[in-house]
Amino acid sequence: MVTRLSYNELKIVSYTQRHDVSHFESKTADLNSFLKDDAFENQEELISKTYLCCHSDQLVGYIIGLHNTKNLGRSNVKKEINLADVCLG
Repeated sequence: MVTRLSYNELKIVSYTQRHDVSHFESKTADLNSFLKDDAFENQEELISKTYLCCHSDQLVGYIIGLHNTKNLGRSNVKKEINLADVCLG
């Protein structure tokens, strides 16, 4: 059974070294691995920014903001693209 949470019940916080994410488990192994093994390092290298979604002080998901650029045709103009992925446990 899926428990529905209201947005008012969620607390979104920036991922820092003080957060223990070792117990987070979603249904997707790659998303679990990213959070536990790569998210903080990517943040330090300014590749992405991770925010943790908490409910009653329990980690229930995370959001990733990614900054990337893309070439648009021969004009060599770059357009900024902001991507967000959401993972809920």
